[in-house]
Amino acid sequence: PEIPQDADAIVIAAPTQSFQDHEVKAIENYLKRGGGVFTAIETLKIPSGFQKILTNVGLDLEKYYIFNVFNTPMGQVVNAQSPTVAVVYSPLSEITKVFGPNQMTVFRQPHALKEVPHSNQIKIDYIVKTPESSVALAELDSADYIGKPQSYNLVAEVKGKYQDSDKEFSMVVSSDIDFMTNILLYQNLNRDLALNSISALAKDIDLISVTPKETVATKMRLSPPEFAQFFKFVVVGLFFPLPLIFMLISLVLWFRRRHA
Repeated sequence: PEIPQDADAIVIAAPTQSFQDHEVKAIENYLKRGGGVFTAIETLKIPSGFQKILTNVGLDLEKYYIFNVFNTPMGQVVNAQSPTVAVVYSPLSEITKVFGPNQMTVFRQPHALKEVPHSNQIKIDYIVKTPESSVALAELDSADYIGKPQSYNLVAEVKGKYQDSDKEFSMVVSSDIDFMTNILLYQNLNRDLALNSISALAKDIDLISVTPKETVATKMRLSPPEFAQFFKFVVVGLFFPLPLIFMLISLVLWFRRRHA
């Protein structure tokens, strides 16, 4: 009937089935008492009931997919099979302010988050964004993108008071769940984004960090000398100079005996 009182945070990962009324009420009551919720949306078809919660916190999904534009010798191209890279992070959020400007998170066919009318007691901070060279595709197999290249919002942090509550809730909403899957979790900052989000929602700020890179041994493989190098070393560097050296020694000896 309700979320346990000692729950520091709850995760709603890629919901697909409709939420019943008592489930929606349990989540709303949890938010009213200052809970933390992490959720990731996998498809545009947000389950009924849960859509209400997203709308109340001021968020919804755009109806298109987000991809990066790549510069190639043939010009700029958009590859719907390539993962989408985000490199813009909020400097104000505890979750992402430890991320560097040259570090990236990787998503797979994400949608963009958009803001909808909401209470003025709720504040939204888009903590992960794509670079300006990103486009929106209505269909995955389409080559025509919508509008001009721009930056899109992929992850948002929401804080505020839910409806008539007097306590502040925290919520992290991602427009893609694949960044947490086995294939992408250990790519770049994906693991740090997931762990930092949970730590912030559970109010364990001391656990927020960037995982240090593991030390990897560098192996050097020396290729065997090519035939041309062998020829230069043996013939030109050894066999060719020897007759000249012997001839010079003979001339010196002959000259010294001639004038002895």
